[in-house]
Amino acid sequence: MVLIKKEELLRLIKKEINKVDGDLNSKKRNIIQRRIYKYLPKEQDELIKLFDELVKEDQWSIFWMVTQWIKRKKLYKKEYMEIYEDWLYNNINTWGFCDVFCYII
Repeated sequence: MVLIKKEELLRLIKKEINKVDGDLNSKKRNIIQRRIYKYLPKEQDELIKLFDELVKEDQWSIFWMVTQWIKRKKLYKKEYMEIYEDWLYNNINTWGFCDVFCYII
């Protein structure tokens, strides 16, 4: 299986967002994240690396999707906590990001 790269995933997300009529509300974001889920790597370590790259994009909707996928995949290994902590200190800079981050803990 070929792993999807960050750029490909971002294009796919953008393509799905562009299909949305009206505002990108939580229901529509949820539909998009479910559609894209099947393209994510199956291997957890590769998935976390991809998520780390996506979080660094500093886009709230993408961060929201990442938190949904983390919860869905139950990615709560001890070694991942260091990555999540890095996000907390270096990427969460608004109340919106903070609220979404709470989804994974």
